[in-house]
Amino acid sequence: MGFKAVRGDVIHAVSKDELRIHPDSYIVSDGGSIIGIFREIPESFGGIEMIDHEGCLVMPGFTDLHTHGPQYANLGLGLDMELLSWLEARTFPEEMRFADMDYADRIYRLFVRDMVREGTLNAVVFGTVFTESTIHLMEILESSGIRAYAGKVNMDRNTVKGMTEDTDRSLAATEELIRRFEGSDRVRPILTPRFIPTCSDHLLEGLGRLAKRYGTPVQSHLNETLSEIEWVKELYPDSGSYAGIYGSFGLFGQTPTIMAHCIHNSEGELRMMKSENFFAAHCPDSNSNLASGIMPLRKFLDLGIKVGIGSDISGGDTLSIRQCMVSAIKCSKLKHAEADRKLLPVTLTEVFYLATKGGGEFFGKTGSFEEGFELDCIVVDDRELHPAGLPGVEERLEKYIYCGTWKNIIARYVRGNPVDPEKAMETRA
Repeated sequence: MGFKAVRGDVIHAVSKDELRIHPDSYIVSDGGSIIGIFREIPESFGGIEMIDHEGCLVMPGFTDLHTHGPQYANLGLGLDMELLSWLEARTFPEEMRFADMDYADRIYRLFVRDMVREGTLNAVVFGTVFTESTIHLMEILESSGIRAYAGKVNMDRNTVKGMTEDTDRSLAATEELIRRFEGSDRVRPILTPRFIPTCSDHLLEGLGRLAKRYGTPVQSHLNETLSEIEWVKELYPDSGSYAGIYGSFGLFGQTPTIMAHCIHNSEGELRMMKSENFFAAHCPDSNSNLASGIMPLRKFLDLGIKVGIGSDISGGDTLSIRQCMVSAIKCSKLKHAEADRKLLPVTLTEVFYLATKGGGEFFGKTGSFEEGFELDCIVVDDRELHPAGLPGVEERLEKYIYCGTWKNIIARYVRGNPVDPEKAMETRA
């Protein structure tokens, strides 16, 4: 690949406390990794490929650290319920439909297209218990041009008929999927026990062995609702904590681990989360919609726990990480006002960091325009958002996050290569 330069009004967060702004500048890469940001192209880069987005915002693409592809058709439905009744009445019946490959193909294509439209260039996705359709989801993600981890869900107890797996077959299918995508560049497998109540000890032990054997990362749910936590205590009365159960099976930080929600945590669990390999996926829309609670995001940031943002559809009602950023800010303000005045609200810079570099760290060097990071970006034409004229770049970012739509995104790039959301709708792989 040759050298490339993307021109625009560049903005990115290098930490939760620092935005870097480069008006009318050029991000220069060697075709994949970033060399630097320049006001003028150095003469040494003569003949470089120019990608000119003068006057537009250029920012890192978003990372969705927790979402459910098979729940796409359920967006906005059943949200007067709480988690456990919602799973039984809405989620499990919908996921059953993904045994049908034609249905899975149609919904997964729409899911991937609309996720990419929203500027998500990295995603961590739950599939279903059905291996064939999960493999197909991964193929669609691969063809879209973005990065992703996707997992076949594992459940062998306390679920509906038709989705209660034979334990050994579940483990064998999971290992088959790992081997199939071993060495894959952009789309990789992730171990996906749904949550402790739906997984037997035998299943969890087997997944822990797979994590150790292949170094495969893990995703699941943790401390989402009080009723869920009580159920876990009934199943494991001698366990010290919900997180500790995952840990005892080698599924909590032994390999890179994402736990979604993390609302109702003990101090001991928070100490466990400070592991280098742990990421919490903050899902503010789902937490609100299912009346689960408000994650103490400020506490996580103050403790140095790694956090990213998750859309968590269809508990969440949008695939837009931009909108989830707004929800994260609002929820932190409510937590501050109504529950704990010591937990200060999070800032726009902080949530922008979580949605880009913070969550992106799970994938490697993505989510920032620092030297050595991959050239992954979205281009936002925000002129229609400013009828009185364009303000400074930081204010433009704020306006876009609060008031923009996916239609403001006019280009997307992964490793400097253009990404077209409509690729997901092309002929079945």
